[in-house]
Amino acid sequence: MELNAIINKPYYYLKRISLSEDKKYFIIPFKGEEVSVGRSLESSFVLPDVSISRQHAVFKKVNSHPAAWTVKNVSSSGTLLNGVILPQGVDKPLHLNDTVQFGVGENKFLYKFAVKIISSNRAASTAASATRAATETCNPNLATNKAAEVSASHSLVEAHDHLELRLHDSRTAYDRLLKEKEELAQSLQQQKLQLEKKYQDERDELQRQVMEDKKKQELQETQEKLSLQLQQKVEQLEQRLANERAELEAQMRIEQQKKEELQSQQEMVCNKLLEEKRALQEALEQERVRLQAQMQEQVTEKVQLVEQQLQEQLKQVQSRLQQQEDVASSLSRELEKKAEAEQRLQTLEEEKTKLEQELEKAKQDGQQISTLQSALEQMDQDKATLQQEMEMMEFAVSAEAKKAVLDTVEQAMDSEMQCPICNELFIKAILLNCSHTFCEYCINSWKKNKRDCPACRAAITSETRSLAIDNFIDKIVNSLSEDMKINRLKTIKDREDEIVKAAAAEAAAKAAKEAARSARGRGRRGRGRQRRAAPQSSARGRGLPGALTRSNAAAVDVMEVVPEAGPSVINISTDDSDDSHPGDIYMGDLSSSSESGDEDAYYGGYGHCYSCGRRGHWANGCPYR
Repeated sequence: MELNAIINKPYYYLKRISLSEDKKYFIIPFKGEEVSVGRSLESSFVLPDVSISRQHAVFKKVNSHPAAWTVKNVSSSGTLLNGVILPQGVDKPLHLNDTVQFGVGENKFLYKFAVKIISSNRAASTAASATRAATETCNPNLATNKAAEVSASHSLVEAHDHLELRLHDSRTAYDRLLKEKEELAQSLQQQKLQLEKKYQDERDELQRQVMEDKKKQELQETQEKLSLQLQQKVEQLEQRLANERAELEAQMRIEQQKKEELQSQQEMVCNKLLEEKRALQEALEQERVRLQAQMQEQVTEKVQLVEQQLQEQLKQVQSRLQQQEDVASSLSRELEKKAEAEQRLQTLEEEKTKLEQELEKAKQDGQQISTLQSALEQMDQDKATLQQEMEMMEFAVSAEAKKAVLDTVEQAMDSEMQCPICNELFIKAILLNCSHTFCEYCINSWKKNKRDCPACRAAITSETRSLAIDNFIDKIVNSLSEDMKINRLKTIKDREDEIVKAAAAEAAAKAAKEAARSARGRGRRGRGRQRRAAPQSSARGRGLPGALTRSNAAAVDVMEVVPEAGPSVINISTDDSDDSHPGDIYMGDLSSSSESGDEDAYYGGYGHCYSCGRRGHWANGCPYR
């Protein structure tokens, strides 16, 4: 009965056809009327994978339908039939060799629908073998009894081995299901935590958006209020502006009246200044008379002092001490008088400044120009007179006091006014950025090898010509001993000879270089530089270093050194002409001559070259470079 029921009965199943490393879940058998596939343990066939839903698909047996089985998609991840996604909750018939895929995307769980039928021949063969074995076992007299026993024992062993294998597979599958269950629980817990975190983040984001919307609404209301207030303030400001405009017009009328009154007051001030000027002139005349009387008294006192010194030759030491005290007191008085004169000079300067300011105002109004100009000229004359009187007071100091002062100055110059390189008094002093001072020739020679300060080794970034030091040395040397004067003149002469030789050598090298460039076809520029070589040689023929001229910024004191007349010939003169420029240092009388420079160099048509002192060109086009 049982054998007849099995014969020719179809067995439906799903066979896995997707390529996978593992051999699990190879066959999904269809047992019963309905088969469910999913990740849940309650499913008929369990696929423990995160891509599979808890209830993924349901297969039902339909006897009335020719296909016999249908498939229904109950998952959200999708089920594909022959590559087409099935709608959710709709039964679709299954045909042989149809493909069913669980999950969209990877072909991880791809199966083919198949059927297996047990034929009658195979069943008959199996039944005959079983009958033969039973007959031979029950009849011990048969000749083949022993063979039947062996065959039966082999069948039992095979059945036992098969059962053992199935039991082992069942245990392995159960352990695997437990492990997959734990992994699935952990995965579900992680998904739960992720969902909770996502829900919390979305909730915080919604709260933040609500707060932002609330703030935007409040900001809009505030802006509307501010706009209304701003409009009110604009109206108030317009009204206030109209009132202020009316007040300003009234003030302008008042200012016009005040301006007219101020003009009348300026006329009164000009008259008052004229009266003050006359009073000042009278005061200056009285002061001049008083100073002359004081100077006469001082001369008388000095004559009496000399007579007293001749009478007290026996007390030489005491007389020297007394002489120094008298000299000190006399010098102090002279310095006090000089300070008073400087104070008066400062007062005159202030008065002059005031008059210049009044003159500027008068120029704007177009009145009183000539009167104030004459007043300024008179003030300048008074200033010059007072300066001459101050110079006379300075020369009135006794020879003994001057000698004592000059001795001190000579010692100071020997220690403070010497160039560290050549150990001579500064010649054309140059002040570096590190505050150290050197001769111009010395520091230029030093810079040919190094670009740092010889004293402190600081980098040389700037150089400044110190005219004050040059003027001070020239004036002091003029008052020192003859030996100092001769030594100074000789040093200057030697230094200028060296400069001329160096300039001649440099000019010769430059001329040779320019000649070479001219030979290569630089026509115009080459001819211009060749023309520069001739004035340079003629200047050396005239003896450019024969004289040295210096000028001071305050009272243009010119010291001319004439080596041809001997080292002791020193002429001191005062030049008030406008052609003298304070701080200019050049050779001989070159400033009065004019000579064209480089044709390619720009010349503005005024001034002179600070390299050679000649007019007609600037330093950038000097032919003596």
